[in-house]
Amino acid sequence: GFTAPACRAPSNEADCAKTFITSFGKRAFRRPLRTQEVDRYVALYQDERTRTTYAGGIAQVVETMLQSPKFIYRSELGEPTAGTRRRLTAYEVATQLSY
Repeated sequence: GFTAPACRAPSNEADCAKTFITSFGKRAFRRPLRTQEVDRYVALYQDERTRTTYAGGIAQVVETMLQSPKFIYRSELGEPTAGTRRRLTAYEVATQLSY
């Protein structure tokens, strides 16, 4: 089973959750999460936390991230350049090389 990482400051579980979301998301999606992505996962954590424990909220975040198309599929959208061409980001190139 899944064991959530311990929060060293139980009085500040929200900060622990945000730190976990940021670090785990970077590894799962092979790139840093955008601010709005972090905010959505924090909201998901907080919603689940109202019904369960800190560990339950973290487990919900992990389950959701691991079911995301951003985790399952390799994305190569790139960044716009001059004209209609696009250039892969550094994270997309690194992901491509890892395969």
